[in-house]
Amino acid sequence: TGLIYASLITGFFSLLFSALSLTVMSMCPKLLIQISLIFSLIFSGLIVVASFLYGNWIAGIFGIIFFALSVCYACMVWRRIPFAAANLNTALTGVKANAGVVIVAYFIVIVGYAYAVLWMVALVGVYDKEGLCNTVNTADGTTTACQGSLAWGYFFLLLLSMFWTQQ
Repeated sequence: TGLIYASLITGFFSLLFSALSLTVMSMCPKLLIQISLIFSLIFSGLIVVASFLYGNWIAGIFGIIFFALSVCYACMVWRRIPFAAANLNTALTGVKANAGVVIVAYFIVIVGYAYAVLWMVALVGVYDKEGLCNTVNTADGTTTACQGSLAWGYFFLLLLSMFWTQQ
């Protein structure tokens, strides 16, 4: 039950932060785009430094390559930020003018979240029914008997259903 409460709290805060992000994006779209580009570069550089500090040379080399690509990308798009900010502002104005779109989007997210919780309950139910270990209460105490294989077909079908519904 702790995981269910944690997922409900997480789901609530994600809805709250997405509503807050609409407000923040409409206040300063140009600054928001610039900050996101700069933070991307900073954290990419920190990953490179951390990779070399921990002695992971291969990750550090790949990190340098992707950091260089990120710097090139930032330099190429920096002058286009005002246009992107104007597009973002126009889109947010349209979303604010049609509040029904936001309500429908939140409703669909809630339905998708409920389906994910239902899917997890089904997954746990299948695992309990077809699982590896059975617990038996005996006069001496509780014993657990484990077998070697799962019914992988059921799990494949569950994964397939999750893939089809979340796409």
